[in-house]
Amino acid sequence: MPIGRTLLAAWRGWWSPYFKDSKSQPLWAALLVTFLFSAVIGLALTAFSWVFSAGRIDFGRTLWVNFVVAECIGFSIHGVFMLAGVLLGAERIDNWTGLHRRCPPAGRWPRARSAMRSDSCCWT
Repeated sequence: MPIGRTLLAAWRGWWSPYFKDSKSQPLWAALLVTFLFSAVIGLALTAFSWVFSAGRIDFGRTLWVNFVVAECIGFSIHGVFMLAGVLLGAERIDNWTGLHRRCPPAGRWPRARSAMRSDSCCWT
């Protein structure tokens, strides 16, 4: 598959709520999509910082700090999802219902189930 189509498929799989949609994509494509998305977040944070400081910040330093922080957060989240897929099993997670996907303990612990509102994942 050409690189452009591979990256487009990885982008679609990256946004999908199911592991099976991103399972067939190469790891490098998923990591590249994560890198690019995090870089855009870092750039947006820098732009907000520059606008709200009225241009008084050191743009290069702020861009670098926001870029590093955004990449660390992005790859940490990506790693947690990969770890969950390995430890819990991608097929098992894909088969969970909505309440389990939003708050996994709600389906296993009777007290947690009674403490949850049926329409959200907020503790009451």
